[in-house]
Amino acid sequence: MIRITNVVKQLIILNVIVFIILSFSPPQFKEMLCLYFPTSPNFRFWQPLSYMFNHYDFGHIFFNMFGLYMFGSLLETVWGEGKFLRFYLICGVGAFIGEWIYWYLASGNLDMVRMLGASGAVSGCLIGVAMMAPNMTVMLLFPPIPIKMKYVALFYFVLDLFMGFGQVGNVANFAHIGGALTGLAICYYWKTKGLLHSRGRN
Repeated sequence: MIRITNVVKQLIILNVIVFIILSFSPPQFKEMLCLYFPTSPNFRFWQPLSYMFNHYDFGHIFFNMFGLYMFGSLLETVWGEGKFLRFYLICGVGAFIGEWIYWYLASGNLDMVRMLGASGAVSGCLIGVAMMAPNMTVMLLFPPIPIKMKYVALFYFVLDLFMGFGQVGNVANFAHIGGALTGLAICYYWKTKGLLHSRGRN
């Protein structure tokens, strides 16, 4: 059983509080916390942060928070609170940049692109664990088989590529990819500096 860490716990609590409040609020409040491109008339300055705490439905927030608990707690245990929080938020920035790049290349029109959810930042956490402990074995739920973290991360990355280019479902797959690539870049930089397994300043 993974012990939940302090920042991860606070992030989960904040996400749940926002979800509950918005569930009983007029729909326009939820829209105001989604992320739109800066040229859109729906854009507000707080959205690059608020979108990560805004979720579509119970399934959306449940799986994102489960992933944050699983992968974020492992990273925070090694890196400390401040270093982990910076990593998480930067991966969230990389997530929406990745989605914006995709939609710009696909359509050239970003004004109506809308994003919500923590999955891009959580994808960065998944990559972080795979970079820090690539050979750590985890047990899958479906099917119930042990698999190394580096293969779990690779599988989800390839799945997002397939679903993104195939436009399967209403999921911001390139936000996942953007968050994952951002996490990979940060971890690779820290690894070259000998900082990947060290605690940061809080």
